[in-house]
Amino acid sequence: MVASLAEINREPPEFHNDKHSFRVRVQRPVTVGGEMINLAVKEGRHRAILLLFDEQEVWTPQQLTQRLHIPRTTLQNDLRDLTKSGRLNASGATQSRTYRRADRVEGQERLF
Repeated sequence: MVASLAEINREPPEFHNDKHSFRVRVQRPVTVGGEMINLAVKEGRHRAILLLFDEQEVWTPQQLTQRLHIPRTTLQNDLRDLTKSGRLNASGATQSRTYRRADRVEGQERLF
């Protein structure tokens, strides 16, 4: 399996053994904005999240999870990082939280 994935330039699989089950996870390539992105690394996930805001102005965590097929906790950590770095703005309470790019105001890009 590892050799087959390497032949087609894909990331190696993740192996999980928690003593009562054994799982193999193969990362699917994701295309966002016409660009293939590696979601196995934080920088790739951050880039993918930010590129999605070119498709749609406001996203909920649920929508992002469904679109990117990444675990909810991983997405939460990435959204927290992007919000702390000032690249995203969050609004709303936990169940109704939404995100938008910080460099946009009401659907327009800010001019600095």
